[in-house]
Parts: sequence; C-alpha cells; structure tokens
Amino acid sequence: MREAALLLVAAYRPAEAPPALVHLLAERFKEGLTRRIALAPLTPAESVALVTELGGDPALAEQVQEQSAGNPYFLIELCQAAPGDVPPALAELVRARLAAAGIPAAVLGDDAGGMYPNLGIRGVRVMVSASDLDEARAVLAEPAHEDGSGGP
Repeated sequence: MREAALLLVAAYRPAEAPPALVHLLAERFKEGLTRRIALAPLTPAESVALVTELGGDPALAEQVQEQSAGNPYFLIELCQAAPGDVPPALAELVRARLAAAGIPAAVLGDDAGGMYPNLGIRGVRVMVSASDLDEARAVLAEPAHEDGSGGP
C-alpha cells in the first residue's frame, strides 16, 4: 500500500481557511507534494453551458451569470431558486460571514441590491442594525480570495 499513488483534491476559500490548514499546505507545497489551482469565474459561454446542462433556460444564463459573478456554486443555486429569491444557502453564507464578525443580520432578495465582492451575489440586500452598518459593509467588502475574484 505504501507504493500506491494517492490523489486528494480539496477546495477551500483562502480567506476562511484555518491557520493550521494554511500552514500545512504551505509546508506540503515547499516539499513539492501539493499544487494550488486557482479557479477563475465561469465565462458567459461556460455559464450558458452549465445553465443548459441543468435544464435551465439559456436565455436566463446571462442574468444568472451576472448575479453569480461566474461562481458555479452560486450559479447553480440561483438557477434553482424562484426568480427574485435569494437561495437559502446563499443567504446563510452572507449571514455566516457577518456572524463570524459578531454582526447579526437578515438577508433578503432585492433586485436593486448591491454586489458584495467577497460573495459575488448581485441582488442581495442585507439588513443590520444602524450601529453595525459600517462594520458589516467592511466585512462584506473584504475579498474572499487572494486575487480578489470574489468566488468561493
């Protein structure tokens, strides 16, 4: 068994990775045992292909691609949600990011909502208390990736 090859694929968000994981991966990278592959957002053509593969209307692909900022997970969730709704999984992601900073929040769908670069979700309105507003904006404006791409 010692001589058998093993391929392990892991995905994580650099900004949310625990220090122990970052340290472990850095050590393994120095040893030549790991390789980092940064994933770029889906292109509009790739988004159309994914939406079509999911059985969705290709005409909606452009809107969903813009809302998701090319993040495949967000795109899938948005395709499965009712028009104008924020999928529960994405709302929970926003709430969790704010909760980690100690900010209670409610997340609502809103076609006029802003885009938060670290989440890459357009059409999301976040309700927080007035005293937490500036801190919430700062938390949601922090890039989730080292390259600032805004995807998971």
